[in-house]
Amino acid sequence: MPQETPRPGAALFERLFGRPTAGEAEEKQLRTLFELLGSTLQHRGEDYLSALAVHLSGLLDVEMCWITRLESGAEPSSRMIAVARGGEAQAGGGVYALAGTPCEFVAQGSIYFVDDGVATSFPRDTFLAKHGMRSYLGIPLWGENEEVIGKICMLDTKPMPDAALARELCGMFVQRVSAEVERVQARAQARAADAMLGGFLREFPGWVCAYQTSADPSMRKVLLSSGGADALIGPRHHAELLEDATRFNLLLHPAERDQIEHAYDQARESRTHYELEYRIRHDDGHYRWVQVTGRFTEQDDGTIVGHSLMLDREAYHALQRRHEELLAELETLVRAFPDAVFLQDHTGRVRFLNRAAERLFGLQADQLIGHSFATLAERFPDFADIFLRAHSNTFQAFQGRKPVQKQVRRVIPGTQEPRDFETQRIPVLDDADQPSAMVTIV
Repeated sequence: MPQETPRPGAALFERLFGRPTAGEAEEKQLRTLFELLGSTLQHRGEDYLSALAVHLSGLLDVEMCWITRLESGAEPSSRMIAVARGGEAQAGGGVYALAGTPCEFVAQGSIYFVDDGVATSFPRDTFLAKHGMRSYLGIPLWGENEEVIGKICMLDTKPMPDAALARELCGMFVQRVSAEVERVQARAQARAADAMLGGFLREFPGWVCAYQTSADPSMRKVLLSSGGADALIGPRHHAELLEDATRFNLLLHPAERDQIEHAYDQARESRTHYELEYRIRHDDGHYRWVQVTGRFTEQDDGTIVGHSLMLDREAYHALQRRHEELLAELETLVRAFPDAVFLQDHTGRVRFLNRAAERLFGLQADQLIGHSFATLAERFPDFADIFLRAHSNTFQAFQGRKPVQKQVRRVIPGTQEPRDFETQRIPVLDDADQPSAMVTIV
């Protein structure tokens, strides 16, 4: 029979407490605790959370333990990061709605405990009755911004009379668990951002580039380079630059090379934004006029990294002219619009409003622009009720990521008769389906 591999933490326990005798329940619990500590110290991220869920369920003798993070969306929900059942790890990743579940209370920042009868108390949570769950303990996890980011949940098919032990034990790990949940979330967001950036770089017509620069030529290297370089300098020159970043200066037109190198040196020394126009050589031997914008930044390790965007000059000026035309057309249209129109950024601050909005409130644009509706409620107490409701409705539309239309009856300060208003809030979503702005029409 093969020897059992000693579990992490067991040796440390025996050194401190000696070998336990059969039936010594307290020493068995302590042994399990040290095994838990030893096992989880070896892991990070999802591996850590999975190991912790398994050991917590075993130490507390509960049927299930899961660790979740809150998900934003039209309705509050949680994503399972780590799941343990019957002392074994199970696949996570599932998402469930919080409405009608005991987890809904935990997501609001409360420790929630039901010693028995949890399925009866939450009939809408069909999972509880289906799996015969009787007891529940949920402990919130707090992020660095002091908001609930997830929770630790314990569920059992028998009563859970000793919640104090579970709370105390989970309390030993709650800060580390919160940090790991944030780490997992940051990784997921980074993967999504990488995918979005990759798609952007493939489709963008210009050349986006990030490169490390140094007085030592051997330390210069390209960190990121989009496919747009193939159109501006050709695939052969592009490949050569990826191998040797110092070859870039050789592509500059000889008549401008010293001037452009000096401009780059100045921008690197001052860490300021730069805009340049110059000629650059293509694989075909011809020079193309390009428009370049960018800046240099110093990293934590002292290295200097340049970020630049290069566009064909004619294409750049054509885009610039069209952008200015569209802005002028949009501003003319909105200003003449008979209804009140507000534009807010993703934080809820007002960035633009038309004359109809000024007339509606009897306030000037410069009194409103740059402030959220919540701030405006403090600045203009006569309108507090209107602005606070507008603030609430704005973030409801942001959270739902879809237009919201409401009809309200209000008395505008300075008038006598109540008036009926219809408001439409239209969230503007970016490529990652995240709210970037809000258009409100009254």
